Amino acid sequence: MPTKYVVVVFIRVVAGFYLFAVLCLCVWLLLLAFFDNFGAWSFDPNDIRTDEQWRKIMSSVAISSINLIVFEGFLLFASVIATVIAAWRRSALWFPICIIASVMLAGTLGLTANMARSDINSVNSKADNIMSQVKNPPQIPEQFPLPTFQEIEGEMRRVIVVTAESNERPLLDISGNPIAVEDVVLTEEVCSEPPSTGEFRQLTSRFSLRSDEDGAALRAAVDAWGEAGYVMKHAPKTAYEVFSETTLIRYANLNDRFTIDDTLDVQITSQCWAL
Repeated sequence: MPTKYVVVVFIRVVAGFYLFAVLCLCVWLLLLAFFDNFGAWSFDPNDIRTDEQWRKIMSSVAISSINLIVFEGFLLFASVIATVIAAWRRSALWFPICIIASVMLAGTLGLTANMARSDINSVNSKADNIMSQVKNPPQIPEQFPLPTFQEIEGEMRRVIVVTAESNERPLLDISGNPIAVEDVVLTEEVCSEPPSTGEFRQLTSRFSLRSDEDGAALRAAVDAWGEAGYVMKHAPKTAYEVFSETTLIRYANLNDRFTIDDTLDVQITSQCWAL
């Protein structure tokens, strides 16, 4: 009799400890979800200057939330299985314990999912806000007259200066020799895609910067272009580019060639102007 009593007391203590452990686990999971939520609300939106950075932030928040939800879903599934077994065995002690544990885990899962949605909405809202605040570059009128040579030359010189200021070392010409910003060559060419019939010209320029192993020079240049109003998108391999029919700069490409010759290649093409 005493032995049976001790066994019953022991089982009840284990059941109580199990319920307490599930409660502590739910609290811990909610704290994890809360700190994920806090991180999403408190990150610096000024870090977002390119589409790739926006995608990385969104991916980080989404992966963290999904991992937590999957883990909680697994725990809930295990608790439901335990509830079914307790019901099948008609356990007067474990059946209500498992039901309470399942309810707590289900509530935790629901709250976590709600926080995850809030995380993603927060990042999305902040990203949209900062991207909309990026300085708009000079726009080409929807109708004629086309921009003048002076407008295009001025914008070409502006973005060259912006690019140069993103790197502490001198610019390099296509031969790899250091050059001053004002000596960067602007080449006048026949317009590759004229807007209409007639004679049109465009300016192109190619130069390079010193690059580095960790890609800091590339990121700095991309950020500088973003602040100048040209938000670049990630291109194949280690390049970024921007293309627009409504800005004075029609196309620009930043290609990190560190593994080849330690440089960051820059190519810029303007819109066309009529002669």
